This record gives sequence, structure tokens and C-alpha cells, in this order.
Amino acid sequence: MSLFNQIEIQTRSEKNGMEFYSNLGTAISAYESDKTIWKISCHCDDDDFEHRWVTKFKSDRWVSEEKINSICEDHNKAQPNDLFWIDQLVYIEDQYRKEKELKEELTRQGFEQKEIDDKVELKFANDRVMNAFSHEKFKKFAEEFDMKLKKKQKSI
Repeated sequence: MSLFNQIEIQTRSEKNGMEFYSNLGTAISAYESDKTIWKISCHCDDDDFEHRWVTKFKSDRWVSEEKINSICEDHNKAQPNDLFWIDQLVYIEDQYRKEKELKEELTRQGFEQKEIDDKVELKFANDRVMNAFSHEKFKKFAEEFDMKLKKKQKSI
């Protein structure tokens, strides 16, 4: 099966719930008209192209803030209202298993649920962040991604 035979690009928003698009650029354009979109996901039949981009404004403080700053120079010098798209690891079974094991261990140790959640988030937050783009660079990334997509679909 070819890389792009089974592509699905979707957005999640407070306003419209889940919506589907034929390419990444169109999904980004949808964000520009619906600012309640908080996630764009792209699932293909190849792990190299599995992404979940989540919106983050510079003023939003994340547990993984240091990692985001280390991989995205634009984030370091951004203004509080500047928009970024954080590419997060799409969970795989092994990741769920590791988190579940840690939660079970912390429960056995007598930690309260809030403490457990905080400790798990702190441990795995940096592992989830794969990349970070300013909004403008994300649009450029989308152009390149969509060109690859179109080329692959023509070769099918």
C-alpha cells in the first residue's frame, strides 16, 4: 500500500468539533477562519508522516517549555500572542503502557491522583514534543508537505 493511499487530515475545534480536509494547507486556512481549532492531525499509513499539531501561544506555559525553546529559535524571541504549532508524538501502545505502569507504581506508593497526573505529565511531556513551528513556518511546512502529498497521489 502506498504512503498516501490512506491520508486523513482533521481539525478539532470548540466551534465545529472534528472536520476533515484533503491537505494540510486547507486545514491551516480553516484555523485562520475558526480560531477555536486547537489541533490538526494527519494520519497516513507510514509512521514518518504521523503528526498531531497543537496550538500554543508563547504566553502559554507548558511543562515542556524548555524543550520547545531548544528546538524552535522563533519561540525564544516571540511575543506573548505569537502562535506556534507543536508537533506532538502520536501515542503508540508502548507509550501508553509506560505511562500506565508509572501511574500504577505511583498509586502503590500512595500518591494522590493530582500528584500522579503531575508526575506523569512532567516525565513524558518532553518526549511528546517532536517539533515546533511559528504559524508562518507551519504554513511553509504545509506547502512542502502538500506538494509531497500531491506528487505521491499522482504516482499511485
